[in-house]
Amino acid sequence: MAKFKSLRFGHRGVRGKACENTLAAFRLAKKEGFDGIEFDVQLSRDGKLFVFHDRKLERFGGGNNYACDLGMNDLKRIDVGKALGFKEGFIPTLDDVLEDWKNGKIPKHLLLEIKRKGYFGGKLEDALAEKLIDFNLKNPRLKLFDYLIVESFNILAVMKIGRMLHGVKVGLLISSESFFEKVAGIIGFRLIDVDYVFLPKDLVSEKYLKKFAGCDVGVYSLTSKSDYEKVRKLNLAILIADDMAYAGGR
Repeated sequence: MAKFKSLRFGHRGVRGKACENTLAAFRLAKKEGFDGIEFDVQLSRDGKLFVFHDRKLERFGGGNNYACDLGMNDLKRIDVGKALGFKEGFIPTLDDVLEDWKNGKIPKHLLLEIKRKGYFGGKLEDALAEKLIDFNLKNPRLKLFDYLIVESFNILAVMKIGRMLHGVKVGLLISSESFFEKVAGIIGFRLIDVDYVFLPKDLVSEKYLKKFAGCDVGVYSLTSKSDYEKVRKLNLAILIADDMAYAGGR
């Protein structure tokens, strides 16, 4: 099993130097020395898994429309790079990312966040599990499941994908202390059976980490060198950063 201690993940690739969640940003993450990439996956109207962070298209000139309500052909036409001030950048499919991973063009470790339109449902998890299992069966020597973590803020998604993908580590994203307390009170944190907990940078401390004994803890998202200085002595499993300089690198 792959070791995940102290791994550094590029947040949506290297989003300050290339368009976030694009192959260019993921390939740059490898060049800059990141161990892995963090990226977001949604399900299109026609059942395709695509890589995109925002639920709605407002940042990209699409108004109040949900990205997942479009078909893949329409999503492919959106120049997300131009909207964010880069020369160009287009929305990749999960197949595109897996192909680059297979060919060694992007970092080895993958941190995949499930982005659902609604809290309930499960079609995305079904499609994701089918895709990953199929890829793993076709490429057994690559041992994809050793290098993959699937995460989400959605507890139900985390629990479901954990049951469907045996051997894949799962992580719960925490947004605030009150969120954790609500989870612990209603469901019982230990019943979630997660491998990783990902905390926002303003919540990470020695005192708070004691609540997560038994889980590896990661932090998101480091956006400055001072962010790194605040967390570097905490022996966290994973650092998610916008730039290698914010994760203790060059």
